[in-house]
Amino acid sequence: MLPRVEDIMKIFSGALALLIMASLSYGQSMDSNVERIRHELDAYINDFSSRDFDAMAMHFEVPAVFKTNPPVIAKTHEEVADFFRSFPLQEGYAYSRIDRVEIHRLNDSMYSTAFDFARYNSSDEILFEGSSLYLFSNEIGAWKIFTLWTGDREARND
Repeated sequence: MLPRVEDIMKIFSGALALLIMASLSYGQSMDSNVERIRHELDAYINDFSSRDFDAMAMHFEVPAVFKTNPPVIAKTHEEVADFFRSFPLQEGYAYSRIDRVEIHRLNDSMYSTAFDFARYNSSDEILFEGSSLYLFSNEIGAWKIFTLWTGDREARND
């Protein structure tokens, strides 16, 4: 019998908290993987801004977990693309920019990225400010996202 999504998310959330706490002392400035992960994140953000769903999906290792309500587990790249096709954006969305990024090593094959971002319209007005936490893995030989959480920046500060 397969575990329930709720059970997977509880285990994942607890493990994630422990891994992030363990990573805080790691010196990221000496880690060449940080630059590779940042490059992958920037490429993903460019594809997100372009709304290139197939290209966005290729930045993910599958299965991928989207911590939404309810959580979504995409088992294929097509399911990742479909998730983003149905992902609601603000009216008038034109592009996104990352404001702040922190990348931390969790172990040899897993890193976390925590970042703030803003979504803009074509007049360069901010439509939304958010925060995200992405987990990256290189188990398939390249750094790819395998889970993400995104929320309102104000909600994070409460």
